[in-house]
Amino acid sequence: MNIGIFTDSYRPEISGVVVSVQTLKKALMARGHRVFIFAPDNPEAQPEDDVYRLPSVPVIFQKSLRLAVSVTPEALTAISQIKLDVIHTQTEFTLGFFAKAVARILDLPIIHTYHTMYKDYVHYIAKGKLVQLTEDMVRVLSRKFCNADDMIIAPTDKVRNVLLSYGVKRPIRIVPSGVDLGRFQIAAADPEARNTVRKELGIAESTPLIVFIGRIAKEKSIDMLVNALSVLHEKLPEARLLIVGDGPEKAILEKMASERCTAGSVIFAGSRPWVDIPSYYRAGDVFVSASVTETQGLTILEAMAAEVPVVARQDPSFAAMITDGVDGLLFAGKDELPEALFQVLSDHEKTASIISAAREKALQYSAETFGLKLEETYGEVIALHKLRSRHFLRRIRRFILTRKLAPR
Repeated sequence: MNIGIFTDSYRPEISGVVVSVQTLKKALMARGHRVFIFAPDNPEAQPEDDVYRLPSVPVIFQKSLRLAVSVTPEALTAISQIKLDVIHTQTEFTLGFFAKAVARILDLPIIHTYHTMYKDYVHYIAKGKLVQLTEDMVRVLSRKFCNADDMIIAPTDKVRNVLLSYGVKRPIRIVPSGVDLGRFQIAAADPEARNTVRKELGIAESTPLIVFIGRIAKEKSIDMLVNALSVLHEKLPEARLLIVGDGPEKAILEKMASERCTAGSVIFAGSRPWVDIPSYYRAGDVFVSASVTETQGLTILEAMAAEVPVVARQDPSFAAMITDGVDGLLFAGKDELPEALFQVLSDHEKTASIISAAREKALQYSAETFGLKLEETYGEVIALHKLRSRHFLRRIRRFILTRKLAPR
């Protein structure tokens, strides 16, 4: 198949959507398909085969993000010559709408992955004011966008249920994003991966280290980790917290850490190259996620593959990935987090069992499985589109015949 992926998030940007798109492209190519990416241009982007860049501008409230603003003649020519079999959108913004137009003009099946729970991000709009208005807008716009496609992909039951509550009528298939497990498995088998990062950061091998990797933003609830560390210090005064990433809440969290935690116990490492991320997982003794805004939580799978035990906040997004006490630990609120961390850092026998079970669980979310499931889903949506097109043509014929036979 020739598959066209339209996305407003692509490298050099770093995000869960970008990782998912890259993983999908690689997995589909391994299965013999050709994948074409249509993405915004970026001054720092490197040329790639079968990647078409469209003119874009930075997003006002987040300059590192870009949105396409126009379509080049080269892109239109390329699309018409490629002879795509299916269009897969990964964005609800400009390139998502452009893809819909292309699908309509060329009569192509179109499928969409709903990656982001926008209702959890309305605090970025109007500085948190008019929240109900923005939530209503999210509901209406999501419904209209999704109902214009042939099929929708939801990474988890949580996303599917939200879309159904919005009034989405198109078929919804649950296909979790896959993870390129190999890079994290290699890091897990290499003792130097852990040692190198710890030496770089000046952390002793014996120091209990909690790790968070991701965007430093309000919706990630990283403040819960900082607060938990201050409580944990009562039992493990030597414990430290490593935060890898960047974002709008960094300065606020730095101030909080300086006020509530021992000096130097919270380390802000900033953004790190993607190739080095597996080593930063391995540097930790436990990975923590306190977010309840994830659609799936790829960082949890990455930590599992890197053989780092996971402590995560209870949320429907993690229901299929974590069985509490078996392949990870779940906590309900901030008061439970310090104790969960203490268990993982002190009960080494239990932690070893969790790591072993988590390693097996991660295999269910491999890139290979991801590619196979999407291949099957594309076949389904192509057949559905053909059926819908034939049904539409029959209706047109009946309408024309009815008009011809009607008495004048």
